[in-house]
Amino acid sequence: MKTRSILISLLSLALGLSACEKPNPVEQDKLVLDRNQLQFEASSARAQSLELKANRAWKAESDAAWVTVIPSEGTADAVVNISVSDNSAGKAAAARSARIVFKAGEASAEVQISQSAETIVFAVDGKAQLTAAGGTVVVKVDYNSSYTVDIPVDWISRVDSKAVAS
Repeated sequence: MKTRSILISLLSLALGLSACEKPNPVEQDKLVLDRNQLQFEASSARAQSLELKANRAWKAESDAAWVTVIPSEGTADAVVNISVSDNSAGKAAAARSARIVFKAGEASAEVQISQSAETIVFAVDGKAQLTAAGGTVVVKVDYNSSYTVDIPVDWISRVDSKAVAS
């Protein structure tokens, strides 16, 4: 009887121990990007790619309408293509920036986007008539970037004014 009692106790102990499995550790949300900055030219900029590694479903959101993210969501690792629309708003064009935030569960990462402005120089007074004696012609120039003046003939010379650049 004592043996039977010991056997039952050992069997109960064995069953109890086998039921006590260690719980699987909870895997933390992971989201990793291979870069955190992208730079684009003002116009005709090619799309650029990012490598994204995630262990959860992820989603990307940009804070600017001129930035496109394809694909904008997924369930695993992916190559994500980022493209931008041309930055050509005439002489009002300025360099611009945006950010894209990627989220996978509690994990997040962001990419800073920068795009240069289209360089534009306007020569406002483009036509002048002079007498044979010569003279001075004033050409007003509006610009949003530095510029150079190229005069391909030696009988015309440039005289800089003290006017404030616009």
